[in-house]
Amino acid sequence: MDHNHNVGRPQAVVQQPRKGSSVKGELQYKKSYSKIQKQWVLKPVYEKKKYDYISPMMAGVVKRKQDAMVEAIEQAPAPNIAPVPAPAKEDMVAKHSSRFEVFIVHSRYRRVCVYFSCYCN
Repeated sequence: MDHNHNVGRPQAVVQQPRKGSSVKGELQYKKSYSKIQKQWVLKPVYEKKKYDYISPMMAGVVKRKQDAMVEAIEQAPAPNIAPVPAPAKEDMVAKHSSRFEVFIVHSRYRRVCVYFSCYCN
């Protein structure tokens, strides 16, 4: 919940410049050493987190605990993320093809040998 509420915070700006720092109103960054790049990199500093969602949530928990009757919170179903409707499963199975054919060959030394044949272009 903390992540969902605080995601998308704007980058912090300098409010009171200190000696040797950025000027007022500039975006804030912190220096960090990257082990992968083996050099120093700048990472953005974001505004402080806000916790104003906790008080109403706790009040709701206490209210539901005190009340004998619990009101159901109506939730809308999550929208489908696909931009187009799904085709019929039979059509999808008919169009599906694999690049590989699997041949199972029995050998007297091994129980099953599997060979892959690729008919790629």
